[in-house]
Amino acid sequence: MRKIILFLLGTTYLFIASCAAPVPTESTKAMPEMAMLTAIQQGDKVIYIRHAKTNSQKDQKPLDLSDCAKQRNLSEEGKEQSRMIGDAFQTLNIPVGQVLSSPYCRAKDTAQIAFGQYEINNDLRHLSGVPEDQKAAVIEALDKLLQLTPAPGTNIILVSHSPNL
Repeated sequence: MRKIILFLLGTTYLFIASCAAPVPTESTKAMPEMAMLTAIQQGDKVIYIRHAKTNSQKDQKPLDLSDCAKQRNLSEEGKEQSRMIGDAFQTLNIPVGQVLSSPYCRAKDTAQIAFGQYEINNDLRHLSGVPEDQKAAVIEALDKLLQLTPAPGTNIILVSHSPNL
Protein backbone atom coordinates (compact mmCIF):
# COMPACT_ATOMS: atom_id res chain seq x y z
CA MET A 1 0.00 0.00 0.00
CA ARG A 2 1.35 3.42 -0.91
CA LYS A 3 1.60 5.84 1.97
CA ILE A 4 1.35 9.58 1.30
CA ILE A 5 2.55 11.93 4.01
CA LEU A 6 2.21 15.72 4.12
CA PHE A 7 4.89 18.09 5.41
CA LEU A 8 4.55 21.85 5.57
CA LEU A 9 7.37 24.34 5.13
CA GLY A 10 5.71 27.72 5.29
CA THR A 11 3.24 27.53 2.43
CA THR A 12 5.24 24.92 0.55
CA TYR A 13 3.70 21.46 0.56
CA LEU A 14 5.88 18.39 0.45
CA PHE A 15 4.25 15.04 -0.23
CA ILE A 16 6.17 11.82 0.11
CA ALA A 17 4.90 8.69 -1.59
CA SER A 18 6.41 5.41 -0.55
CA CYS A 19 5.44 1.98 -1.75
CA ALA A 20 6.99 0.32 1.29
CA ALA A 21 6.53 2.35 4.46
CA PRO A 22 8.42 1.09 7.53
CA VAL A 23 6.37 -0.79 10.08
CA PRO A 24 6.05 1.30 13.27
CA THR A 25 7.78 -0.08 16.34
CA GLU A 26 7.37 1.06 19.95
CA SER A 27 10.36 3.38 19.56
CA THR A 28 9.13 4.93 16.30
CA LYS A 29 5.55 5.43 17.53
CA ALA A 30 6.90 7.98 19.98
CA MET A 31 8.90 9.75 17.26
CA PRO A 32 7.22 9.13 13.89
CA GLU A 33 9.06 12.09 12.33
CA MET A 34 12.41 10.44 13.07
CA ALA A 35 11.28 7.13 11.55
CA MET A 36 10.08 8.98 8.47
CA LEU A 37 13.32 10.95 8.20
CA THR A 38 15.34 7.76 8.47
CA ALA A 39 13.28 6.18 5.70
CA ILE A 40 13.75 9.23 3.45
CA GLN A 41 17.49 9.27 4.16
CA GLN A 42 17.71 5.69 2.88
CA GLY A 43 16.30 6.77 -0.48
CA ASP A 44 13.87 4.85 -2.68
CA LYS A 45 11.14 7.49 -2.26
CA VAL A 46 9.31 9.80 -4.63
CA ILE A 47 8.96 13.24 -3.04
CA TYR A 48 6.35 15.65 -4.39
CA ILE A 49 6.96 19.33 -3.67
CA ARG A 50 4.60 22.16 -4.45
CA HIS A 51 6.55 25.12 -5.82
CA ALA A 52 7.52 27.73 -3.25
CA LYS A 53 5.55 30.91 -2.51
CA THR A 54 4.77 33.15 -5.47
CA ASN A 55 4.03 36.80 -6.12
CA SER A 56 0.49 37.99 -6.81
CA GLN A 57 0.84 38.26 -10.60
CA LYS A 58 -1.64 36.15 -12.58
CA ASP A 59 -0.56 33.91 -15.43
CA GLN A 60 -1.38 35.77 -18.64
CA LYS A 61 -3.60 34.10 -21.25
CA PRO A 62 -2.74 32.64 -23.62
CA LEU A 63 -0.07 31.09 -21.44
CA ASP A 64 3.43 31.01 -22.87
CA LEU A 65 5.52 28.68 -20.70
CA SER A 66 8.72 29.96 -22.32
CA ASP A 67 8.07 33.54 -21.10
CA CYS A 68 8.47 33.87 -17.33
CA ALA A 69 7.50 37.56 -17.47
CA LYS A 70 3.93 36.49 -18.31
CA GLN A 71 3.64 34.00 -15.44
CA ARG A 72 3.21 34.14 -11.69
CA ASN A 73 6.75 33.76 -10.36
CA LEU A 74 8.46 33.10 -7.06
CA SER A 75 8.40 35.96 -4.61
CA GLU A 76 11.53 36.80 -2.62
CA GLU A 77 10.04 34.75 0.21
CA GLY A 78 9.53 31.86 -2.23
CA LYS A 79 13.16 32.05 -3.34
CA GLU A 80 14.19 31.91 0.32
CA GLN A 81 11.86 28.94 0.90
CA SER A 82 13.49 27.18 -2.05
CA ARG A 83 16.96 27.77 -0.56
CA MET A 84 15.66 26.46 2.78
CA ILE A 85 14.35 23.30 1.11
CA GLY A 86 17.72 22.66 -0.51
CA ASP A 87 19.57 23.42 2.73
CA ALA A 88 17.26 21.09 4.66
CA PHE A 89 17.87 18.23 2.23
CA GLN A 90 21.64 18.74 2.59
CA THR A 91 21.62 19.19 6.37
CA LEU A 92 19.40 16.15 6.88
CA ASN A 93 21.41 14.04 4.41
CA ILE A 94 18.42 13.33 2.20
CA PRO A 95 19.80 11.94 -1.05
CA VAL A 96 18.51 13.54 -4.24
CA GLY A 97 18.65 11.79 -7.59
CA GLN A 98 16.45 12.78 -10.47
CA VAL A 99 14.53 16.09 -10.16
CA LEU A 100 11.49 16.47 -12.41
CA SER A 101 9.70 19.81 -12.71
CA SER A 102 6.55 21.27 -14.13
CA PRO A 103 7.32 23.50 -17.13
CA TYR A 104 6.01 26.57 -15.25
CA CYS A 105 8.77 29.00 -14.26
CA ARG A 106 7.79 28.99 -10.57
CA ALA A 107 8.29 25.21 -10.40
CA LYS A 108 11.51 25.24 -12.44
CA ASP A 109 12.92 28.04 -10.27
CA THR A 110 12.02 26.17 -7.07
CA ALA A 111 13.79 23.06 -8.39
CA GLN A 112 16.85 24.98 -9.58
CA ILE A 113 17.29 26.98 -6.38
CA ALA A 114 16.65 24.02 -4.07
CA PHE A 115 18.46 21.25 -5.95
CA GLY A 116 20.59 22.93 -8.62
CA GLN A 117 19.07 20.78 -11.36
CA TYR A 118 15.82 19.67 -12.97
CA GLU A 119 14.32 18.06 -16.04
CA ILE A 120 11.02 19.38 -17.36
CA ASN A 121 8.18 16.88 -17.33
CA ASN A 122 4.99 18.11 -18.98
CA ASP A 123 2.93 15.63 -16.96
CA LEU A 124 3.63 17.89 -13.96
CA ARG A 125 2.12 21.01 -15.58
CA HIS A 126 -0.59 22.87 -13.66
CA LEU A 127 -3.80 20.87 -13.93
CA SER A 128 -5.98 23.98 -14.25
CA GLY A 129 -4.24 24.77 -17.55
CA VAL A 130 -5.02 21.35 -19.02
CA PRO A 131 -8.05 21.02 -21.32
CA GLU A 132 -10.89 19.11 -19.66
CA ASP A 133 -10.66 16.19 -22.09
CA GLN A 134 -6.96 15.69 -21.21
CA LYS A 135 -7.13 15.94 -17.39
CA ALA A 136 -7.68 12.21 -16.79
CA ALA A 137 -4.55 11.39 -18.79
CA VAL A 138 -2.48 13.94 -16.83
CA ILE A 139 -3.76 12.55 -13.52
CA GLU A 140 -2.90 9.01 -14.65
CA ALA A 141 0.56 10.16 -15.73
CA LEU A 142 1.14 11.76 -12.30
CA ASP A 143 0.15 8.49 -10.64
CA LYS A 144 2.80 6.73 -12.75
CA LEU A 145 5.40 9.35 -11.79
CA LEU A 146 4.62 8.77 -8.11
CA GLN A 147 5.37 5.09 -8.67
CA LEU A 148 8.77 5.58 -10.33
CA THR A 149 11.68 3.64 -8.91
CA PRO A 150 14.55 5.90 -7.87
CA ALA A 151 18.17 4.97 -8.51
CA PRO A 152 19.51 3.00 -5.52
CA GLY A 153 20.18 5.20 -2.50
CA THR A 154 18.42 8.25 -3.95
CA ASN A 155 15.01 9.88 -3.97
CA ILE A 156 13.17 11.26 -7.00
CA ILE A 157 11.90 14.82 -6.52
CA LEU A 158 8.78 16.05 -8.33
CA VAL A 159 8.21 19.83 -8.29
CA SER A 160 4.72 20.79 -9.35
CA HIS A 161 1.46 22.37 -8.18
CA SER A 162 -0.99 21.60 -5.37
CA PRO A 163 -4.15 21.18 -7.55
CA ASN A 164 -2.52 18.23 -9.31
CA LEU A 165 -2.81 16.15 -6.17
